[in-house]
Amino acid sequence: MTEMRRRFTDAEKLDILAEIDKLKKDGKPQTSVTNREHISSSMLSYWREQDRLGRLKPTNGVKATEPVEADAMAEQGASPKEHVLELRVANLTSALEIATRRADRAETLLALHKQVAELEAEVVRDTASSTRP
Repeated sequence: MTEMRRRFTDAEKLDILAEIDKLKKDGKPQTSVTNREHISSSMLSYWREQDRLGRLKPTNGVKATEPVEADAMAEQGASPKEHVLELRVANLTSALEIATRRADRAETLLALHKQVAELEAEVVRDTASSTRP
């Protein structure tokens, strides 16, 4: 009998990573979580990389591409249109957060590049002045 692979939503991945981080802070091993969820440490590394790159989007466990039952939405008190709009807002909010983080990193890199260029120019000036008779 072949086991089916489990698929985790981005929100589930983030929850698992947060739980493991808490265990590490408390000095406890992550094996209780990895064994319970049947995931490898290499999978955790991959998820951490995805999170670092801003590719994990917390959308409360609901994927925008998943079909949603009308009855389930009615139980939540939302019309199909409201549900779609809610998902769209969550996705746009997540995209904005990612873009903001990227812009912040870009600004930091540009500032560092400017500092390096200034230091290089200073070295060139010092070298030129010290070689003149």
